[in-house]
Amino acid sequence: MLVRFVSLAVLAMIAAHPAHAGWKKANAAYKRGDFATVLENLVPLAEGGDANAQYNVGVMYAQGNGVGRDDFLAMHWFRKAALQERVGAQLNLGIVYSRGGTVPQNDAEAAVWFGKAAAAGHPAAQFNFGVMHETGKGVPQDGSEAAI
Repeated sequence: MLVRFVSLAVLAMIAAHPAHAGWKKANAAYKRGDFATVLENLVPLAEGGDANAQYNVGVMYAQGNGVGRDDFLAMHWFRKAALQERVGAQLNLGIVYSRGGTVPQNDAEAAVWFGKAAAAGHPAAQFNFGVMHETGKGVPQDGSEAAI
């Protein structure tokens, strides 16, 4: 069973960047429930390469918070964050590729992203990566590897 998208974690990410004005404005807007303003402040940070902002913008597009739901844009931002080792983004890419829909289902690609997040210690990714090894989806079937 695959887990759902990780919930929006803007507040946790803001704590990691308290000095940045964009994060402060996003935090204030988040507390007001003004997701459009959160997005307005996070997109420039995401475009500037901030992996936490990229991840959160991806979540906002995936969930339709402050913007129309757009799985392609969510994937765009998740990929940018995942390539910078943002584990939640890696998990989300694994989920999207494993179930297909907006993007074609691709078990091998799902295994890559689940594997990266699993190696970083993410429990949901470890579970999903183990299931892939147990069933042989996207990776060779290997009960020993599934049990790890």
